[in-house]
Amino acid sequence: MSKAQLFMRITLALYAILIIVALTLVTFEYVRVTDPSQLGGMYDIYRYFGPITFLVDYDLHAGEFPLWNPITYCGMPITGNPQSFIFYIPNLVRSWLSGEATPAQSNYSLAIMWGLHLIFMGFCTYLLARAHKLSFAGALIAAIAFMFSALMVRRMGEYHFITTMAWLPLLLLLIKKMIDSQDFFTKMALATLGGLTFAMSITGGFLQIANLAGFVPALYGLFYFLLTLRKNRRAAGVRGFFRPWLHNGAAMGILFFFGVAVAAVVLLPAWQLGGYSLRSVAPSLGKFSDLWKWSPLDFYQKMVLYGGVKYEAETLRNAGVAALLLAAAAFTHRNRRDVFLFAALYFILLECCFGPPLPIGALLEKVTPFTLSAYSRAYDFALLPLALLAGFGVDAMSQPLR
Repeated sequence: MSKAQLFMRITLALYAILIIVALTLVTFEYVRVTDPSQLGGMYDIYRYFGPITFLVDYDLHAGEFPLWNPITYCGMPITGNPQSFIFYIPNLVRSWLSGEATPAQSNYSLAIMWGLHLIFMGFCTYLLARAHKLSFAGALIAAIAFMFSALMVRRMGEYHFITTMAWLPLLLLLIKKMIDSQDFFTKMALATLGGLTFAMSITGGFLQIANLAGFVPALYGLFYFLLTLRKNRRAAGVRGFFRPWLHNGAAMGILFFFGVAVAAVVLLPAWQLGGYSLRSVAPSLGKFSDLWKWSPLDFYQKMVLYGGVKYEAETLRNAGVAALLLAAAAFTHRNRRDVFLFAALYFILLECCFGPPLPIGALLEKVTPFTLSAYSRAYDFALLPLALLAGFGVDAMSQPLR
């Protein structure tokens, strides 16, 4: 890459950041212009995340590491609750920078941190799209379709979703770079960075979707490796055939092993405390979102033309009819390999939203060590490949017809 090309890429990336930041400020204008005293939040924010964050901030500013939460039930260990974010590095930095520990200050700083997470998630989606050879416009549309979908905007009120989801685009980007690399040591270095990124996602606090946080990168890595196997094969013979399998298999193994090892500081206490919870001892829980009970009209209203909340706990909200039309146009793109990669990811994750008896959803439930209350949370992850397909659709529409 020449210096001129590098300069252009950096310039376009800066433009993308500015546009993403501007759109974030416009989308959440209500938060920006409303009196802070009127922004206590709703549901889990003021009932749960706000109080526990203030407790953590108060202890940290007093020079103590918080181990026990005396204000929930008859007390419970903070270290066993991943949603205390006590081992999540961005949250520790937020607490350090937030100044005097007060309930209001904890709430304000949380809101700022989650806004930065959303911007980070959108920019990494842009970088992932550019790595798959999308144009500036296509990559920007992919980022916008993902981060400003109805579901992701709603997740801004569920902090633990964003801290876990924000790292997904970067993790997929690192896996792509890792598989593309022909140098073994570079591949291992990228695997290590991927492991740290995976650990950040796990320590982000929402272990109910940790199964998907591991499943989606593994599936993406497998599909991308298989689709690029012939291109990346450099040597003939038996050695040339097996080397990509061994090197990339080792790299993916290191990525997940290292990520789980780093995140063990959250996983082990949560596993112990979770053993006493209903999700571990009950054979099944009622599903608050069961797609098998939906009518065709329900799917139309959620996936094509979202008309607003009818049930607060809806977990299937799409990126809009424009994104769907652009995703359909993606199948006319010349890069059929990457289009089919993201289409396969999307439809597999859509299948997971239904759960058993469909095979992949049933398998995912079998390997999950706790009871799931909603299969449709897989759609949070499905929105990323759908958004990337929308980006491919933008580029396909700019190509001349053959």
